[in-house]
Amino acid sequence: AFYLDLCRCRSHRVSYKLELHVVTVCYSSTDMDLMKSEPENNVADPVIVSFSHSKRRAVWTYYDGTLRDLAERCVVGIARDCGDGNCGLCRALISGKVEFVRSSNIELPQGEYLLCCCEPRGREVTVAL
Repeated sequence: AFYLDLCRCRSHRVSYKLELHVVTVCYSSTDMDLMKSEPENNVADPVIVSFSHSKRRAVWTYYDGTLRDLAERCVVGIARDCGDGNCGLCRALISGKVEFVRSSNIELPQGEYLLCCCEPRGREVTVAL
């Protein structure tokens, strides 16, 4: 099976061959240090992420990090500051399943999440950005 990048970002691109999957990921040169090491036994499946306001789509993999990291690589306009769930600037409405990779003390309305604190799960996730 092949997972192709659906993001329309034509700036920097790189392809990774992972377990017989070819994945194209948008990235900026400063984000390369955010790449994670090899996944443990419970590797998350690729997820199609749609950024509804900017009309961009991408395939998220374990190596993409949080939804905030993916949004930045796909050049989706996102307010940001701390990157660890303390400022609340990267909050957005999300439909679909997410998993929290870090906690935050910020209280959010139902359906809103901090993009720097979660990774997508399931088949498809839509972010209102």
